[in-house]
Amino acid sequence: MVLNTKTRLHIFGPLQSLLTVSYSNYFCFLKSIDEDSSFYKEKVIFVDGGMQYAKLFSLSESSEQTDISDYFWIGDGDSHLGEVTLSPDKTHHLSIDKDQSDLAMAFQKLIPDEKNIHQIFLHGFIGGRIDHQLAVFGELFKWHKILSPGEMILFDADINRKVEIFKGEHTTQHKGTFSLFSLEKQNIKLSGDLKYAGEEITLFPLQSHGLSNEGFGPFHILSEKVIMLIRE
Repeated sequence: MVLNTKTRLHIFGPLQSLLTVSYSNYFCFLKSIDEDSSFYKEKVIFVDGGMQYAKLFSLSESSEQTDISDYFWIGDGDSHLGEVTLSPDKTHHLSIDKDQSDLAMAFQKLIPDEKNIHQIFLHGFIGGRIDHQLAVFGELFKWHKILSPGEMILFDADINRKVEIFKGEHTTQHKGTFSLFSLEKQNIKLSGDLKYAGEEITLFPLQSHGLSNEGFGPFHILSEKVIMLIRE
């Protein structure tokens, strides 16, 4: 029997993602990106309007079958106007009058107990107001430093577009345009099947030096600090 020793965290926000376009069941989506999920303990957080995604789980029927028994809702209700249909012990109501976002409060309240998070998948956090988008990226950079997961992946409604946040060595492949951004000054190394590669590329916070590279297959990124890869 294989023990689930690593946690895979799934966070759902108020915006549209590819799940609402392509998948009627979240476990079909998980299988599409990872055939073997037996090594993971799954934890789910619905952030305010992310409650819309609860229907993908049929939680009252599937928690024992799918190992999704560890789930919560947290929010102030400004993007979820309906009823929160989870039990009271799985809901965290926040005040609208606060100085941090619901996503930030979710990390603070629900994640510090987790010591072995391997991956974080986020849905419904791309698009909308630009100030909210910048705040999302800022929180993810911060919490990547604290939690040190292997990677964070934000999925968009376009199945070909996603944002990956990671640190250190990262091997991937992509055919098309991609960009790299940092929130801190750092040097990176890019190698592989790329239009632009380099042994020591200096990135400054949110500047354009990593903008619009092109991949033709597999490539390798080595970063000193947390970095963001945006695929188009």
